Amino acid sequence: MSRHMFSLKNISVNYGSTVALRPVDLDVEPGRTLVLIGPSGSGKSTLLRVMAGLVRSDGQLLFDGAPVTDWRTVRRRIGYVIQDGGLFPHLTARQNILLMSRELGLDNADRARELAELTHLQPDQLDRYPAELSGGQRQRVGIVRALTLDPDVLLLDEPLSALDPIIRAELADELKTIIETLGKTAILVTHSLSEARFFSDRLVLMRDGSVVQEGSFESFEAAPADPFVTKFIEAERKL
Repeated sequence: MSRHMFSLKNISVNYGSTVALRPVDLDVEPGRTLVLIGPSGSGKSTLLRVMAGLVRSDGQLLFDGAPVTDWRTVRRRIGYVIQDGGLFPHLTARQNILLMSRELGLDNADRARELAELTHLQPDQLDRYPAELSGGQRQRVGIVRALTLDPDVLLLDEPLSALDPIIRAELADELKTIIETLGKTAILVTHSLSEARFFSDRLVLMRDGSVVQEGSFESFEAAPADPFVTKFIEAERKL
């Protein structure tokens, strides 16, 4: 049996007296896409940041079958994508993409060009600064940057939410194709149920820092674990 890429056991996050994440148990299978879904403030982004090593937590976190003892090593195996790409404004797209490669003394220029082609970035766009790029182009640069070091896991925090509907649909197609083509483990955060269904058949619905239900959309409909599940589905359908 293959090891889980992530195993979370009783993971919780508190900021003083504020509870951001209640004890969560979750396993992430390698080579699959898992979607964390829920309303704002539900804890889904906090949970993703725990897996990125950006938020300290209580409980046990295993990566690739072993407890995390050195986040510097683990982070090299993780690609992280946030809204609008999270690019440095004083660097060109190409410089943003290759920043970590240069820090590590790696020549990834060819890989960056190949990934840029996969995301339909034009060569001249790579020499522009973020302010000279559209929202969709900046997000594509952020995705290429996250993949340039060939990580085992791709963490995506609402990567499509700031885009207009047409660009959002185009980039969703490209992103899903890239994840499947490269065989990456992916964990995606979204508040959109339609987006969650598009990317994965395994959804984790969260509310108030807790996991309400885990499984397929069909299981959410057929056997909701809580009235909130039905309410969330119905609210999405009205929009």
